[in-house]
Amino acid sequence: MKFKVFAPIIIFLVIFSGCIYKPPYVINISLNKPLLEAGETFYITMVFNNTGKVAFVKMEDLSEIPDNFIIVQSPQFPKTLKVGESARLVWVFRAPSTPGTYPLKLRFRFIDELNRPWFEHKEFLVTVIEKKNKGGQGKLVMTFNLSSNKVNGGEEVTGFLNLTNLGDAPVKITSVLINPPRGATIISREEAPSAISPKDAEILNFTLKMGYSYFKGYVTVFVGYVENGQYRTDVLSTPIEVLWMPWKVDRETLKEVYGGNYYWIVNPYVVDGYWKEKYNAEIIGDIDSLREYTKGLTEGAISEVDAARNVFNWIKKNYSFGDTTTAVDPILIAQQRKISYDEGQILFVGMMRALNIPSRLVTLYDGSDCTLNAVSEFYSGGKWYVVDFKRDFFGSRAEYMSTPYFPRIYYLFAKGGYKLVAQAPEEVRGHEHVNVGAEYLLEMQDEILGVLKTRTTAYGKIKLDKIISTMQGDERIFALFLLASAPRNELNELLEGADIGEIEKNIKTIYEFYKDVPYPEDFRVYWKVLKEGTK
Repeated sequence: MKFKVFAPIIIFLVIFSGCIYKPPYVINISLNKPLLEAGETFYITMVFNNTGKVAFVKMEDLSEIPDNFIIVQSPQFPKTLKVGESARLVWVFRAPSTPGTYPLKLRFRFIDELNRPWFEHKEFLVTVIEKKNKGGQGKLVMTFNLSSNKVNGGEEVTGFLNLTNLGDAPVKITSVLINPPRGATIISREEAPSAISPKDAEILNFTLKMGYSYFKGYVTVFVGYVENGQYRTDVLSTPIEVLWMPWKVDRETLKEVYGGNYYWIVNPYVVDGYWKEKYNAEIIGDIDSLREYTKGLTEGAISEVDAARNVFNWIKKNYSFGDTTTAVDPILIAQQRKISYDEGQILFVGMMRALNIPSRLVTLYDGSDCTLNAVSEFYSGGKWYVVDFKRDFFGSRAEYMSTPYFPRIYYLFAKGGYKLVAQAPEEVRGHEHVNVGAEYLLEMQDEILGVLKTRTTAYGKIKLDKIISTMQGDERIFALFLLASAPRNELNELLEGADIGEIEKNIKTIYEFYKDVPYPEDFRVYWKVLKEGTK
């Protein structure tokens, strides 16, 4: 009876407050064609309008697409989609060769700047039929190619779109949209004709200037046209690979490309004066002489990451590691046979700068000593990578933050009174470094969650999202570190085999028990507790 009394009141409040579920955005997801020929290219378009009161900063794609569909191109959500702005996102797919009806289950998680998750889903059924022989059917036939499918960063490439009308009536062209690859810009293009006459052809040219970073993907063109009274849209893609070899580029171009990070190429000093005093060592500041050591290390390299890995492997192969530091200048370290891990990090930075790649030494600073936990960073494709010889680590900063030993480093600079700094010496007197802790903290949680999703199955991703979405603040950070410390197979076994409520409860229990305890050197000790306590 109580329910009958209060139910109308609840219904009234819900209807007139409109607060049961009203997402702060309007979204439209569409499929260009549900009936496909085997191997045909098609696309899904999402238009996302931010109608709320805060910006959106991220979209996570949790979609389940059958394995025999090829994802030709995926979009990137804007870093910041402000209130009132909209984004048009396009996914390009290639249908499988096997006929049948297939479900495309689209799942998306949007994050606003308050770190609130918003979930959307949509499902399409597409039918794939056997490919027809189109010869002589009298329809528009299109081909698309590039003047070169492999170019250097900053070079121009010409695209050729051939539109041929094999029919007996004109075909109206309604639109030609060019989707350039990441970092590329359209510098010229020819306008499409309004129609193509029967048995006639048009070739449209456009020119792209490629970006100054490595890229491997596709250039895609969308052609809208009216044929026999029906509106159609076709998608054509051709592969492209952009090579970026900064060791072959002049300084003026490097300055334009890297902007403020150019400093981490031209600074001849790797460590500051404190290092010089602590180890009673000489600092020369001669990066140019290291070019003798980098000869041959760029062979086969087509990006900063390739060159960096070659340098990393060369140092490991040519030097034996110990614990005693005697030199702090790269050229003096290079002449030794046995080096410390810190010397290896310094040598790596010097050799990367000799290759015109931004690189720096990152350490912990306790207020007096800035030589603690030295690792090297280098810059590529808009993000920093980390090299750690002691732990034999080479990877992106996101991957580094997802290791079992990063939580201890985080604890020291976020809670323990330390600072995370990059050595930035200019006078080589005393302490000269800049704080980079804020850089690490800025997107740390999203970065770790992104890495975790590369390690989990489709089902595991869904459970992972649900677990993390129940947590905030330090508890959420602790949970991310805990799950990221797990071996991949053990993580998936837990997510797929255990009850989600039990996993959440046990993580919260471990956090409450250890939250006031300094983080351990290896966070896997907490993973073992979770694994053994969750059945």
